[in-house]
Amino acid sequence: MIVGTNFTDSLGTFDTPDFAVQILRDPPGDASSTSLTSSNTMCRGETISGTTEQGGSAFAKVRIGIAGSAGLIVSANFEIYGEVGVSTSATRTRTATGDYQTCLTTGQTISTPTSGAPDDLFFGSSVRYAYGMALTTRRIGCNMPTDSAEFMIVPIQTLSNFRWTESYIRSTKVPELEADVASLVVGTDGWKVANNQLNVWRQTLAMNDSIKANANYTGTLEQFNSGGFVDDVLETTTSQSRSIDYNVSLSQGLSAEFGVNFGGSGVTVGGEVTFRQEYGNSVSASNSGTNTLVYHLEDVGNGDNFDVEIRQDKVFGSNVYRLRSTSKTSCPYEGGYQLDQPLLLVGGGSHMLLNEVLTPSATFPITVTNNSNYQRTYRFFVNGTTNPGVTLSGYGGINPITPVSLTIAANTTFTGNIVVGPPIGTDSIADLEIILSDNCGEEITSSITLSAYFGTGNFGGYCIPSSANGTTDGDWIDGVQIGSINNTGTGGITGPSYTNYAAQYSTPLSRNAQKIITITSGANAGVRFAAWIDYDRDGMFEASEKLGEFENSAASETQNIAFTVPMSAQVGSTIMRVRGIHLGIGEPAPVDPCYSYQTGETEDYGVVINANTPQDCAGVNNGPALPGTACNDGNANTGNDTWNANCTCLGQPLDCVGVPNGQTLPGIPCNDGNANTAGDVYDANCQCVGLPLDCLGVPGGTTVQGTACDDGDTATGNDVYDGSCLCAGQLIDCVGVSGGTTLAGSPCDDGNPLSGGDAYNANCECVGAFTSDCAGVAGGTAQPGTACDDNNIATGNDTYGANCVCAGELYDCAGTLGGTQLPGTPCDDGNSASTNDTFNAGCGCIGEFANDCAGVPGGTALPGTPCNDGNAATGNDVYNAFCTCAGEPIDCNGVVGGPTQPGFPCDDGNAATGGDVIDANCQCAGLLLDCLGVPGGTDVVGTPCDDGDANTSNDVYTANCVCAGTLALDCEGVAGGTAQPGATCDDGDATTGNDVYGANCTCAGQLIDCEGIIGGFVLPGTPCNDSLACTVNDVRGTDCVCSGTTITIGAVIGSTMVIGNTSNVYLATPVANANSYNWTLPNGWTTSDNSAFALVAEVNNTPGDVELCVTAMVGDCEVTSCVTVTVDFSTGITTTSASSDDWITVQPNPSNGMFQLQSEGSAPMSITVYDGTGRIVKAPFLFNGSGSTTLDLKGVSPGVYYLMATRNGAHQAVKLLIEH
Repeated sequence: MIVGTNFTDSLGTFDTPDFAVQILRDPPGDASSTSLTSSNTMCRGETISGTTEQGGSAFAKVRIGIAGSAGLIVSANFEIYGEVGVSTSATRTRTATGDYQTCLTTGQTISTPTSGAPDDLFFGSSVRYAYGMALTTRRIGCNMPTDSAEFMIVPIQTLSNFRWTESYIRSTKVPELEADVASLVVGTDGWKVANNQLNVWRQTLAMNDSIKANANYTGTLEQFNSGGFVDDVLETTTSQSRSIDYNVSLSQGLSAEFGVNFGGSGVTVGGEVTFRQEYGNSVSASNSGTNTLVYHLEDVGNGDNFDVEIRQDKVFGSNVYRLRSTSKTSCPYEGGYQLDQPLLLVGGGSHMLLNEVLTPSATFPITVTNNSNYQRTYRFFVNGTTNPGVTLSGYGGINPITPVSLTIAANTTFTGNIVVGPPIGTDSIADLEIILSDNCGEEITSSITLSAYFGTGNFGGYCIPSSANGTTDGDWIDGVQIGSINNTGTGGITGPSYTNYAAQYSTPLSRNAQKIITITSGANAGVRFAAWIDYDRDGMFEASEKLGEFENSAASETQNIAFTVPMSAQVGSTIMRVRGIHLGIGEPAPVDPCYSYQTGETEDYGVVINANTPQDCAGVNNGPALPGTACNDGNANTGNDTWNANCTCLGQPLDCVGVPNGQTLPGIPCNDGNANTAGDVYDANCQCVGLPLDCLGVPGGTTVQGTACDDGDTATGNDVYDGSCLCAGQLIDCVGVSGGTTLAGSPCDDGNPLSGGDAYNANCECVGAFTSDCAGVAGGTAQPGTACDDNNIATGNDTYGANCVCAGELYDCAGTLGGTQLPGTPCDDGNSASTNDTFNAGCGCIGEFANDCAGVPGGTALPGTPCNDGNAATGNDVYNAFCTCAGEPIDCNGVVGGPTQPGFPCDDGNAATGGDVIDANCQCAGLLLDCLGVPGGTDVVGTPCDDGDANTSNDVYTANCVCAGTLALDCEGVAGGTAQPGATCDDGDATTGNDVYGANCTCAGQLIDCEGIIGGFVLPGTPCNDSLACTVNDVRGTDCVCSGTTITIGAVIGSTMVIGNTSNVYLATPVANANSYNWTLPNGWTTSDNSAFALVAEVNNTPGDVELCVTAMVGDCEVTSCVTVTVDFSTGITTTSASSDDWITVQPNPSNGMFQLQSEGSAPMSITVYDGTGRIVKAPFLFNGSGSTTLDLKGVSPGVYYLMATRNGAHQAVKLLIEH
């Protein structure tokens, strides 16, 4: 029992969609109806349930009440529908908790439509509800009371009322809502409202169809025909239910406390609740109703017969009418057998097109059929809105103005013709419609359309597709070829999107002919091309008339479509359509013949179908020479010859390597096999040729042999590229002429009457020779212009002057030889307080001050002068440019400015230290090496370690830095003994010391080095110094004695038998690291240079044996080698064999480094080139001993060098002079 109920105030509102309150069914028969009269009331049960679950199924009943003084209370009766202007209303009455009964009453008779096909009538409204909660306390038996919360709604406003037919809802309301849902943004309030209403209507219509399909048959069969009628009533009691779900948005939130009966957890502001509207008898039978409805059955049609079953709707309590299949209806057709079945055809179809009609009128063959099993009368007429002004005659007396009545027996067909002519002043008839219809309302019709185009080249009736962008993006057709049609090169970005070429281009095609159509694409790739021929001449391009389709992969691409003209093709003129389109998003594919694509082009051409036997391209009936098959075009420069779409035999051009249509064309890169060319390409004659490389490697460049260049040598002029593309110039002679003859050695006049034999020296100075040279040697080489040493370190390039004074050029204060920044010249000392800054005698830049650095006007304590900075750790103290007295630090060796400052690396002589440096007290000290050899490391004696022996413990570094632990048995087998690893022992080896037991109990010591230091580094094989100047590579021997390899000098190379008064060359065997050579000449022999590796000596004419010696200095070591030379007396008579000992001659000599070696012998020889100290400047190479070869020394510095030729153990030396 309910102990008590409290009702809340309104918590908020919501609006429902339009809902059907009641449905009246319309019976068959064009004058039939169902009526609700003022004496009848229609009632049905109703239940509303709700849930807050998304898509949930836990629906709970909702109470319905009204607003009262105590909040929301339950009411017994209230209006939920009231149609303005019509005395019709619906009220809702509660019959039990959560169950209600809705009744529809009217003050006048309301009927379904009384004309046309059956059309059910729907009554309904949209209502605004307030909502709140009923808080109820219940007690079941003697149990304790329990509390529950129930949702309650109150209708407060009828927002809309409607009374609509089913046809109106289906044809108007549903499409409008579908359009709204499609146009609105998903999830917005407007979209939710429209989508909710659309779903309600779809559920309502489906519910009505389901109710009618499952309605109970009462056993009453009403039968009537045209002119008859039936009136009767039917009483129905509701006993079934149907439901419709919908969503509403609550204006305010609903807390979890109030949501218990919805199975949810509450609803926020604007949240959605799903309601379920249940129609009919629900859980309780208390809301059922019994209704009585009047129905009237009548038909005024033409011979209709009706057999109608009367059925009951147990949900709404309404009537349902079902027409049996034994009925016969027409005008309108309502079901059963259809009496009117007209069929009108032209040429076997619904449309016929005649093009190029050359007579004043066009004739169309038609058939007229009555497919009904009964004789019927039809209306035969012209749609006057199409082609007004046409002339028309033919079957049945048809005319353009008045309909003709045709009575046709059952299942009968008649044939005939219709003749039409164009309106005056026109040349075409487009889609003239002829209609055969029923004889009452033109509801059942059959129609045909006729099109005719008069005159030569007049084609029409075809769809004309448009294109917004047309060909602007490069999507055009650039060529169409088939038969006699050869239309190429017509495309472009400004071209039209549609062109009708039918009057300009046409070709005959025979039935069963095998053909190809060639289509050339425009400037874009990815374009789809397709073609059709209207074989049946009906003005349409059907799928069966499509020739083919392809997509191009490149611009200006040509592709073929092969096809066969069908035998069913109608003879006569027709149209071929070609399309090229770029498929956009959402556009139809494959290509449609009529769709207006965004981009692309369409072209139409004329085609004449004939019944002739097909001929091939050679004119042979049914021959094999078809388009696309092989042929011979008679051109040797082509390949892959085939008949094209125009039956022209054409081949593909052969490229430069003979490939038909290949890519190796003139201008394509190739390789002519010539390393001296580049940029090789095929020329117009398909020859692979390149451009010659110039001297800079540029193909076809202008820097060729003979053009000017710069060899980078200031001693040459007129530089040009030679035949080997080397940039070389002519020597500038001593008077500045490139390639001139006034070279070093050329006569000149030095202006000194005391000298003779004046000539240009190597520096192009004109100097003469004195009888005694500048060193006082008769005929000596120390002549004016030759190098000397003025013993002044401040000069360079010292030479003897014309007065035999040795002098050089001064280095200036900037260190530039011959520079201008000399003492006394201006400079900048960087001190703005000084003036007249100049270099002093010591090249210091010093300025003048009003007061000297001691503040004395005109004093001598100027910048650069000595002073005392008061710091005993500095020396050479002077005033700087800013008058600060500062000296250079005295290093730890007492040298002013020396490098041995604190922090400088040193060696403290202690092998147990590392990282030795000079400390702040100028003492050399290092960090002790730890047991791992790290200077200053932490792994010292006594620190833990790991000896790797699992049998020991307490491992530490011992005094000898051995990592050792304590053994249970010591190394001598004594338990707890002291002979542990690391303890001292004696390994019995006198060459070791500091012997200790190792981790494995092996007694071993450190080697005693050669200086008696245990573990020292001076071991046999280590470098040392034996204090002998003439030994090198000193090392300790196995006996610890320090000894080295003695430096030796080989034999003197040169002739041991010479003729007096001749010049002879001798060479010292090169000594490694020699820093000088000195020759001791026999008495009477002379030379211009006795301090070089090689000697050119003038032999006197005193016969006998003499000794020639050379001494080489290697550091402080002096080594000497001598040779005995026998001198023969010279008679002065030249013999033919005087030069027979010369194996090799060198020309030119001197040169710029390029020498030509010439030999008349036959035995091969080894050639080596040395500098003056015996260092090799040209590695030995083999000369075959005959003919000539080039010696390239351009890469070495100017000076004197020596060529040594060695053959069969004998030697010949030649002095070489290189000048740049």
